[in-house]
Amino acid sequence: MALDFTLEALPVKSDQKNDRFGRAAILKPEQLGELFGELRTERDRFLFGICYFTASRITETLRLERSDIVGATITFRKQNTKTKTTRQAAMHPTLVTLMEEYELPESGYLFPGRHGRGRLTRQGADLVLREACERVGLVGVSTHSFRRSFVTQMKEEGKTPVQIKEYTGHRNLASLLHYFGA
Repeated sequence: MALDFTLEALPVKSDQKNDRFGRAAILKPEQLGELFGELRTERDRFLFGICYFTASRITETLRLERSDIVGATITFRKQNTKTKTTRQAAMHPTLVTLMEEYELPESGYLFPGRHGRGRLTRQGADLVLREACERVGLVGVSTHSFRRSFVTQMKEEGKTPVQIKEYTGHRNLASLLHYFGA
């Protein structure tokens, strides 16, 4: 299955991570395609699809509940975001496809933990990603790579820092300016 990782269809309102102070790798669309091809379950593809196409942090994504998806919109509730603000993200057509392939739970967390209890942990998601990266041969990738890759892709497609900030939920423009060489 060929997935489209370009962002033209989304409406708008590799440096390497060497240590914990480094930055996560930025993935190009073809690398994202390879990586998603190595994710072994529909759950994992949908999980990391949300991280990429909504530029959400892994903890925000893992805290999503079934009720946070209405139609083709995902709501990140303020109690689950770093900036403590609610934001909504329109779903890219590829993300809709990934959602349709994943059997959404009827209620509760979108990504339940083992045996349906609680939710998948950040460490569990990180392990899934590391294993897929090893199979593809990608280095320096972390769960934050999806957010950084999305912002970089938006910038390359000509979006302004204000447009990016509005979509990603960044608290201020200063945190985005390094993408613009400032």
